[in-house]
Amino acid sequence: DRAKVDIQRNEADMSGDVRISDISSNLVADSAHLNFESGSAQMNNVEVFFADGDYRLFAAQADREPGDAYTLKDAVLSTCHCPDDDRCLPWSLRADEAEITRDGYGETWDTVLAVHDIPVLYLPYLIFPAKTERQSGLLPASFGGGRKSGLDLQLPLYLVLGESSDMTFTMEYESNV
Repeated sequence: DRAKVDIQRNEADMSGDVRISDISSNLVADSAHLNFESGSAQMNNVEVFFADGDYRLFAAQADREPGDAYTLKDAVLSTCHCPDDDRCLPWSLRADEAEITRDGYGETWDTVLAVHDIPVLYLPYLIFPAKTERQSGLLPASFGGGRKSGLDLQLPLYLVLGESSDMTFTMEYESNV
């Protein structure tokens, strides 16, 4: 709705219905301060959508640094597509603080996994890939056991073999007692 551009400093202050788009992302915010030279920005009440990877971010405050590195406060993260203006995501991570580097990794603190806005799991710290390409690596382990079967531990390994093929190996340990 309102913008003030300082050509000498290569900066802009915007407020109201702020919308910024490029070929791979869309950003909507209540207010933003941008430095066009460095690419850094400080934004309030922001929603960001990255087409590559289908990532959606909502945050009360967001700082963007060069290299698509974001620091978020009161953040909601998801890869779900919902009807326009619907923030009831099928699943989301809600975090007090988050740091995410696009095509890198994300870290969150005081995180809650929510399913349709219902808290399911609390995680004090979480690290995850924020990449647009599939990546080989270990998947979450599972374990169990009983009085007769002893301990059962499974550790799956996911391997990307090509653009349209992959494989999962599961290493398993079983004990008798």
